[in-house]
Amino acid sequence: MTRTARTRPTLPPLTRRRAAVLFADESGAATAEYAIATMATLAR
Repeated sequence: MTRTARTRPTLPPLTRRRAAVLFADESGAATAEYAIATMATLAR
């Protein structure tokens, strides 16, 4: 199936189970916090 500029791919519904899988891992959040804190310290 070819996709034109007008059509968009459909996304599956976000169920409770899918949300738990997608948002349960917070290791990236800790890395982002560390990066922001480091940049703030260096900007002083």
